[in-house]
Amino acid sequence: GIDLGGTKIHTALATEEGVIVKEAVLPTLAEEGEEKVLQRILESIEEVMEKGAIRHEELLSIGIGAPGLIDQKEGVILTAANLPFENYPLSDAIRKVYPVPVKVENDGNAALLGEYHLGERKKTKNLVYITVSTGIGGAAMVEGKLLLGAKGAAFEVGHMPLVKDSSILCGCGQYGHVESYVSGTGIRRAMERSLSHGEESSMKEGTAFGTREIYEASKMGDALSSRILEEAYAYLGMTVSQVLTMLNPEVVILGGGVSFIGDDFLKRVKFHTQKHTLPLLYEACEIRLSSFKEKTGVLGAVAVALAEAL
Repeated sequence: GIDLGGTKIHTALATEEGVIVKEAVLPTLAEEGEEKVLQRILESIEEVMEKGAIRHEELLSIGIGAPGLIDQKEGVILTAANLPFENYPLSDAIRKVYPVPVKVENDGNAALLGEYHLGERKKTKNLVYITVSTGIGGAAMVEGKLLLGAKGAAFEVGHMPLVKDSSILCGCGQYGHVESYVSGTGIRRAMERSLSHGEESSMKEGTAFGTREIYEASKMGDALSSRILEEAYAYLGMTVSQVLTMLNPEVVILGGGVSFIGDDFLKRVKFHTQKHTLPLLYEACEIRLSSFKEKTGVLGAVAVALAEAL
């Protein structure tokens, strides 16, 4: 299973029961282009096979969770905001090296499948997964069926318009999208904008920081960090509220790096979700963090691989 993200490539060798045996994590380095990223994907596969002492002929299948719009049937990444791929036949490229079934799935769909088949709330028929990471992804299951849409691109929740007349550009080239305000990238850029405007903070302009550092600063009393995080929580709560209103799910699972903040993150997102949601819809849904934490993406990719093998 390969969790292909804008920041890192997380690959796991797993048994037919979905138990991870060996793992490898490589930087994506997306700015180097699609062929370089492909080479790192192949390196990560080889690394886990070597660690697990698995011969090529013992490999059963490969599943990939990737951000963006995916042609699942052909294994083509049509476009991805945080990756260099454009109409790229990733499945075929990998099969040239490893001649086994290779399935490329949207990372949100993959994570949802992992939760559905392997998670604590598995087999929940009306289930939503939202990943809050470098970007924002998501997937929905309605009455036990994955919601795909006409082009297999349903539930691109990160690219739902959220703010009218926004000047904040999303990585997809549009303005005012959820991802621009709620993702780890969006949170960091909000801090950078504030610092460039002369606002006071323990964060310093020109230094390296991410959501974790902003969160730690907020816990130490940094007012700007607290305000920026609260704005992100509010926007995410509004987004979850829209999902509850449209789909009336039993469970919404939040995953991805930003969610690793933990209980504080969940508490504030639930507060803002309840604030914007009809009571009947809010009370019918459990909003929870992924039980897989940092392994959500890769276990989702493993679930995709298992489906191909079987």
